[in-house]
Amino acid sequence: SLRFWSHRLLVSVNFLILGNEMPEELFKVSVNGKTFDAISGSSLFSLLISNDIFDLKKNMVTNQNRFGICGMGTCFECEVFIKDLGIRRACLVNIESDLEITSGGIGE
Repeated sequence: SLRFWSHRLLVSVNFLILGNEMPEELFKVSVNGKTFDAISGSSLFSLLISNDIFDLKKNMVTNQNRFGICGMGTCFECEVFIKDLGIRRACLVNIESDLEITSGGIGE
């Protein structure tokens, strides 16, 4: 699908810049019940962006959707609940196995 190829492009650019070989292993990542193919070693954040998933958290005061803005772990806006791992920041998680994700950061 087009979304998978946009994810692959993001990952390819990352590996080209770092000078590493492009991994070919694929994993299944379930986000709020929707399943996506993810390339081994890619960040969860890039998978979410390439599949237009931008509603990771709700603002506690205004109830507006929130999403990561820094991409390096300092804003804490990309927190998600990963089954068997707990709450993690999507920008700091490299996909190395099948994952089951719930947005909201609290396992709702």
